[in-house]
Amino acid sequence: MNKKLKRILSVIIFSLLTGLLSINASAAKISSSKVNSLYRAFLTKKTVKIPDKYYDKVSLKGAYFTTVDIDGNGIKELIVKEKFGASNMPCQPLAYIFTVKNKKVVYVGSAGIKQDYSKSVQISKKYKAIYARYQVASYMPHHFYTIKNYKLTNKIFLYAQYGYGKDKYGSIPSEPWCKSSGYFINKKKVSKSRYDSEYKKYMKSLKTYTLSANTAANRKKKLK
Repeated sequence: MNKKLKRILSVIIFSLLTGLLSINASAAKISSSKVNSLYRAFLTKKTVKIPDKYYDKVSLKGAYFTTVDIDGNGIKELIVKEKFGASNMPCQPLAYIFTVKNKKVVYVGSAGIKQDYSKSVQISKKYKAIYARYQVASYMPHHFYTIKNYKLTNKIFLYAQYGYGKDKYGSIPSEPWCKSSGYFINKKKVSKSRYDSEYKKYMKSLKTYTLSANTAANRKKKLK
C-alpha cells in the first residue's frame, strides 16, 4: 500500500470516528430545563441514599442548594448542604454534589466546606474545581476537586504542616501520610515559594456561590 493511499484511508477513518463521537456527544446532551426539572423533583424528597464510604444518606428537608457547572461540560451540578443539626450532619460541613447521567440524578461525591456553616461554596471555573478545606491548629489542607467520569476526583491538594512531632503540650496533629513539617503539593514536599505560587493561583480563581433554602418557592425560582 503506497503512502498516498494510506493517507486517504487515514482521513476516511478519522472522519468516521469524529462523526461517531459527534453523534454520541449530541445524544448525551440534555436541555437545561430538563436538568432543572430533574433537580426540582429530586429536591422534594426528604432524604436520599448515596453510595458514599462514610455517609449513607443526605437529608434534603430544610437543606440548602445551588447549581453550578463545575466541570464545564454544559450540565450544571446540584450542590446540596444539609441544615445545621440534620441527623446525617458530620462535624465537618459537607457539600454533597450531584449531576445528571442518562436523564437521572446521580451522586458525584462530597467536599468539606467552611466550618462557619456559611450557606455558600467556592468554585473555580478556570480550573473546573470546587474548593474544600478544613483547619487544624498545626496544619491546613486545601483541596480542589474536579469531576471525572461522574466522580469527584482530586485536581490539586495543597497542604501546609506548621509543626511536627511533639512539643510541650504533646503530639502535634498531622495527617497520617505527613512525616515532617513543611509545604506539600499532592503530598510531595515543595519549597514555600512553589507552594505560595500555586496557592495564590488557585485561590485567586475562586468565586463564591450562595446556596438557597430548599423550599418550593426557591425550587421554582432557581430551577426554571
